[in-house]
Amino acid sequence: MCELVDEAEHGILQSPISLPHSLPNILDGISNRLRLNLPERAVPPGKRRIRWTCSCGLRLYDDFDEQLDGGTLDELENRLNTRTLASRKQSESTNIASQALVRSVQLFWSRLRGQTDSALHTHATPTTTTSDSSRESESKELLYLLHCRSTGEYGIRLDQDLIPDNLNDQELFKFLRIVYCRARQGAKWFTLRNTISISLCKFFVDHSYHVSLCKHEQECMQRQTKDCICLPPRELVGREYQCRPPDPMPLPPFEKNFLMHYFLNPDHVSPDQTWVYQQLPKRMNGPLLPEHDAFLPGWGIYFEDDWNWMTIYFLILLAIIVGSLILGVCWSMVKLDVQDVFGFIYYWVVVVTMGLGFLALRSIDKL
Repeated sequence: MCELVDEAEHGILQSPISLPHSLPNILDGISNRLRLNLPERAVPPGKRRIRWTCSCGLRLYDDFDEQLDGGTLDELENRLNTRTLASRKQSESTNIASQALVRSVQLFWSRLRGQTDSALHTHATPTTTTSDSSRESESKELLYLLHCRSTGEYGIRLDQDLIPDNLNDQELFKFLRIVYCRARQGAKWFTLRNTISISLCKFFVDHSYHVSLCKHEQECMQRQTKDCICLPPRELVGREYQCRPPDPMPLPPFEKNFLMHYFLNPDHVSPDQTWVYQQLPKRMNGPLLPEHDAFLPGWGIYFEDDWNWMTIYFLILLAIIVGSLILGVCWSMVKLDVQDVFGFIYYWVVVVTMGLGFLALRSIDKL
């Protein structure tokens, strides 16, 4: 666990962190680069769609229960758009300031080159390490990120990692990518499942570190609780968990699509943004230690895995093309009849198309 803190101190969070190489991640990356304008899924019954714009210009959305007060959803939409607009303006102003700084440095350096070397040595200022030594002497409180991940079709396991303090949101999402990669070391390259969402969660963990999740849709939305249980209660904030929960709302401070988009694109986050890190629950007073004879509650994030339908469609399409060619060539060699070959290929395509329609209906039910 301590490796993550050391790596962060050496600047690893300043460099790009790539996700594990797997077939679903490769296909998702290709579709993102091609910017396929896939149609949005229909709004589920009883839901209202909230939209906002990322700092990169991409339009995002999440669906919420219509039973919530309209003012609550309007406030959430305004909050998301205000945050992303401020992030976009900060990013633009940072780029302008950095360009101006580069021009100033270039101008200064061009003037400085006209001076003699002796003048340069005379005006050189020695470096001091007083601030560095004072920072090292300060005691840092260790914070732990509690994150749950699927270990199979039914199992969910808890992992805990030391998280560096005072991260900005861009460094936070890069840190999450490190955590994700470490948790999936040794995972198979050929897989049909992939992480589809990231969300805040409350859970109960046993002594074997297996987790029972408290789902937001059931615990918060259906019961219409005043505070979202996906965040620790206020009496535990500052004692067991470090975070800044928002005003009482039956919603988490950020939704699945919001977190997933920045997890896949951490460079889209402004380096000055810190509000996600501030509201993320971080465990204080050491890691969570489950008891032998009882479940222990905890708060963190959940990496949800599910079938990657793009990978499934790709493999089916590949099977259609390759299978049709192989069967067509074999049939033509045996029967020596081109018309029968095309008839057989047509039958093969119809059967596989019906299978694709069935899988498409299943994928819609999963959305």
